Amino acid sequence: MASFSRLVRFLAKDGQTYYGDAILPAGVTDLAKTSQARVIRGSPWGRYDVTDQIADVRLLLSPLAREDIKTSGMPIPKYPVLFYKPVTSIGGPFDDIPVSLMAQEAEGLDFECELVAIIGREARDVPESEALNYVAGYAIGNDVSHREWQLKRGGGQWALGKGFDGWAPFGPGIVSSKIIKDPQNLKISTKVNGNTVQDSTTKDMIFGVAKTIAIISQGTTLLPGDLIFTGTPQGVGSGRKPPLWLKDGDIVDVSLEGVGTCTNKIEFAKSRSKLKAGHADTCRYGSGSNDEDEEDDNDNENEEQTVTPGTAQIHSARASLAPKTGKPILNGTSDRSNGQTKRIAQLEHRLAMLEGKSTAPAPMTGRVEPNIPSNPVSSADTKTADSTKREFMSMLRGRADQESMIFRKKGFKTQYYGSSHLATLLVHFPETRAFMKDAINKYPSLYRLQNDFRALKSKRKSKTVEPNISTHDTDLLALLPDQETVHHYLKYYFQTLDTMYHVLHGPSFWEEYTDFWKDPTRGRSGFIVIMILAIAAVRCAAAQETINYTIDSSVPREQAIHWTKVCEHWLERQSKKHLNLTVFQCHCLLIVAKRMNNIKIKETWTDTGTLLRFAMSAGFHREPSLLRGRASVFEQEMRRRLWATIMELELQASLERGMPSALSGFSFDCVPPLNLKDEDLTDKSEIPLPSEPCENFTPSAFLHAVQRSLSLRTGLTSQINDLGAQISFEDVLRFDESLHQELEAIPDWKDHTNGSENSTCPPSKLAKALFDITLRQYLLLIHNPFARRTDKNPRTAYSRVACFDAASRIIDQHADIAGSGHIVMMLGRDDVFSAAFTVCHHAYLSQIHNDMVLQHHTSTVVSLVERGLSMMEEVLVRLGKKSLPCWIVAMALSMVQSVISNDSTINYEQQAVERVIALNYRILASQESAPWDQNIPNVVTPSATGTNGSWGGSENVPTPAADMSFEWINQVDMSNWLPDNLWSLDGADAQNDLSWM
Repeated sequence: MASFSRLVRFLAKDGQTYYGDAILPAGVTDLAKTSQARVIRGSPWGRYDVTDQIADVRLLLSPLAREDIKTSGMPIPKYPVLFYKPVTSIGGPFDDIPVSLMAQEAEGLDFECELVAIIGREARDVPESEALNYVAGYAIGNDVSHREWQLKRGGGQWALGKGFDGWAPFGPGIVSSKIIKDPQNLKISTKVNGNTVQDSTTKDMIFGVAKTIAIISQGTTLLPGDLIFTGTPQGVGSGRKPPLWLKDGDIVDVSLEGVGTCTNKIEFAKSRSKLKAGHADTCRYGSGSNDEDEEDDNDNENEEQTVTPGTAQIHSARASLAPKTGKPILNGTSDRSNGQTKRIAQLEHRLAMLEGKSTAPAPMTGRVEPNIPSNPVSSADTKTADSTKREFMSMLRGRADQESMIFRKKGFKTQYYGSSHLATLLVHFPETRAFMKDAINKYPSLYRLQNDFRALKSKRKSKTVEPNISTHDTDLLALLPDQETVHHYLKYYFQTLDTMYHVLHGPSFWEEYTDFWKDPTRGRSGFIVIMILAIAAVRCAAAQETINYTIDSSVPREQAIHWTKVCEHWLERQSKKHLNLTVFQCHCLLIVAKRMNNIKIKETWTDTGTLLRFAMSAGFHREPSLLRGRASVFEQEMRRRLWATIMELELQASLERGMPSALSGFSFDCVPPLNLKDEDLTDKSEIPLPSEPCENFTPSAFLHAVQRSLSLRTGLTSQINDLGAQISFEDVLRFDESLHQELEAIPDWKDHTNGSENSTCPPSKLAKALFDITLRQYLLLIHNPFARRTDKNPRTAYSRVACFDAASRIIDQHADIAGSGHIVMMLGRDDVFSAAFTVCHHAYLSQIHNDMVLQHHTSTVVSLVERGLSMMEEVLVRLGKKSLPCWIVAMALSMVQSVISNDSTINYEQQAVERVIALNYRILASQESAPWDQNIPNVVTPSATGTNGSWGGSENVPTPAADMSFEWINQVDMSNWLPDNLWSLDGADAQNDLSWM
């Protein structure tokens, strides 16, 4: 049986947690650099085997699980006194070190780098000469201590000052005692915020490892897995004058030669907001506080504490503990927000002072907008100005991180968008705004383009007559195209969208379809509406003709809008008392058609919620078999399919709007739809049918399989958008693991229906891609808050890599489907925008803050975003809508290219502007002709160079003026500049519209 050399415990890329024997490159001994390990089967403290299976390491964890830790205590030099440190004090090598409110009552938070010996077999009454034979290996640990609670408030017991949760981080792995034969000749050190504060060797220990084990084991049995923290060298914070106490946000690195480094961030728990006295007339707090004054007992704060090298602690708990779970505590943020706002105002004033723009006192209150200085400052102030700018942007990002939501407008015209709404991505990347403002001011062709759209819109709107809406059977029939066209679109619908939202029963539909064309005048109005909505849903995706436009909307989209209006009016006229299958099918198809054509997107969340409650009022949330003979086998299964579809529509709409899902507020017992071929289910079926194996693809396979992750996705949607909720990194890892387990469980479907196995994109491929993207969108959401941090904490690096992986896979999946000739999935979702913009944001942060995570992958980043942007442009061509998302991503990409490129001759900003304007002029040049269009001048796409030498700068192009509608970008907050189409709206509309999201 092979034994380990360097034991690590890690989260693998398959989502599982393993023990492993680290594989390190030649010459590398730092276990923190482990990227692969040989999986260990069994317990390292019992029978185990180092296998040949090699797993990729996603994240190193605490080298021992809590349930593997057995006993605790502490010998003190000369007269060993054992004390117990609870298992909950154990922390991982990169975990934050939490500091509770009680531990913040007085100063005294200190660091102690210590060699950690891990017992490998049971030991009792061990002589010093044999003690090292009982050691499995060694690690480095930080015995975090609070001197006030350890020495003054603990009643003579040290455990209280050393036993707080997470105050014993160690790792990053365990190096076997076969490799480290002499533990008394190793360099050991501590750094706080990059500054070395402890630097010694283990030979300075008063009691060596062997002596310590020999003393502790006298009369006390040590068990496999016990940790012995063997004491710290000189240099602790309490021994300095003045003392060096750890503060909130400090980064502590403890290192041991031959083992590696643990890096942990100090994280103070935040108190709940408190009521404070203030002045109602000015909306300002008074200077006083109602808090009681804390006792200031610093009589001996400069006195060196007795922390002698050679003291040891044993960590364990012989009762195993379950992992911590539960909902994050809601912390009050009003006081903190006010303080940050004031600090931002002061920073902004400082920038103005450095530029010589202001001599007035710093502002105390008021709304603050970014004021990035453009005038040069004196050389003496350059470094100060740069430092202040960085602090200002850091504060701006901090405020955005605190409130990842948008609540705006006034009175009763307010709008709210939660944390998972796409607009919050831009709030966290404020640099994009400044870059776009610069482009607007620099390239006047943007104004010309806007004026061209405005003139066209004004001319057409004054002449357009809204068509009458009639739902008479003959009028419904008149909406249908010819039979060949109808068949083309319906066939496309069944090969694509019906795979995702399987609300139509194929055989019965096509049977009625055949009968319908024998005499269309005798067709059911409900069936006609179903056909119209199905065609409307894929009208833009499956358009065969050259696409023309009506202002900023494609002709296919305009047709779909009219069809959905007529069908919606027909639905409103249907009896709520005499409901049937057709009514519920039409309700689902109506929402799908609107999503696919970007129609009234802001109402999708309320529409799906209304439909969910409508279905519940009809009992769709209850298992239909409970109806006991009042519903046929066919009706029962169709109810399950409809309920599953309605839940998926509501959950996705909640996520996109940034709202908790209504599904989290009630219970349902309707089981998932069966994995059945439609041919096996008929209205004559009398006995329940068995479901096919999950790996067999049927039209119901997606709805059947995706229900497994429904509770996980519902919980995540609600938690992400919960007011004030702060998801810990521990929760992120737990959610990450659950999501990857669901991803691994996606069936490898093979399609053998409808002859589509020969298609370049069979329905099974589309369904699998949608399933994958549905799960990966949550990986972006849970990791983004940590990935956009600007520190170099390993958590930030891991989340940034996790985000990049999720974003690249989302774009790859969409590109694969689009490359097969199907743009349908792109039209109804905004995954590509969120993925591409997230990649740009993190790539920018990596360059600005010299983070190595993405710096060596710049070509991959650019290529990935380019592919995403190309697909977004195809959506714009199909719909005529969503030009602003293209502009945002194009500008974000150009900003990233600018910071990573060393070639100053390439104007990436100009290329991005040229790209977006050319695309919009393509829309202008392809307008659907109308009798009144003869007086509209021909549209000519601008060339790359204007007559005055600046791009697009011809003499007919207006120059920016204060009354131009782009001026609003200087006056409003990041959340207010997201119009549906930047070129067709004036300033007032632009400030109040988020409909493109």
